[in-house]
Amino acid sequence: MIDLDNGRVIIDSSNPFILVLAGLSYLKIRLNLNYHRPLAQRIIMRYQLQPLSKENIIAHDRFTIARMATYDQHIND
Repeated sequence: MIDLDNGRVIIDSSNPFILVLAGLSYLKIRLNLNYHRPLAQRIIMRYQLQPLSKENIIAHDRFTIARMATYDQHIND
């Protein structure tokens, strides 16, 4: 169990598990505190995704809307 607000980190080393931590900058800031250093040291892979460009968002929205229209036509037929 991991509770960053209360600083509780309980990790069973005999039963490893995969945990995905996803959040905004709040999570990154909390993990950088000395208090959470043991947890931060156990993280072996870190990824930070960059936001999509305006053009990519527009292209994605158009693709999604086109797929929805195709789905609606298929359901109504």
